[in-house]
Amino acid sequence: MAVLDGVSAPDLARELGIAPELAPPDKFLGEKVLVESSEEADGMTFSTRIALNVSTVDSHPGKVLAGCSYAFDVK
Repeated sequence: MAVLDGVSAPDLARELGIAPELAPPDKFLGEKVLVESSEEADGMTFSTRIALNVSTVDSHPGKVLAGCSYAFDVK
């Protein structure tokens, strides 16, 4: 995760090809799914989801957060 200063969240998201999911004037949240897959083996399902995120957060006013999220699930 990177905390960026002097950049606009909507502009960075647009540059990275990320569509906004939430974009009122005081908040931005966007995500681009890079990998989403499931595999079955030995009666279990292994799911993977990797996404690139751009957002703003109240705890860091004027800053933009950019990073990746990873989710692995075994059922």
